Amino acid sequence: MAVIRNRPADQQTDLTHKAHLGPYSNNVATISGDISLVAIDRGATGDSVSGVAEFKAQDGSRWKW
Repeated sequence: MAVIRNRPADQQTDLTHKAHLGPYSNNVATISGDISLVAIDRGATGDSVSGVAEFKAQDGSRWKW
């Protein structure tokens, strides 16, 4: 709760609502997929990260970000 109290007022309501879920979910499932990332370190400014994630869920649906 100390962390939530230190957040801006608009975030406190949302975080308090989600607090009962804990930091991690117990609702997990095995999936298969691929992730491709490119990270560029240009010093103090100009860093960038881009990538694509594709996976297939247990119900057969396919996702791509």
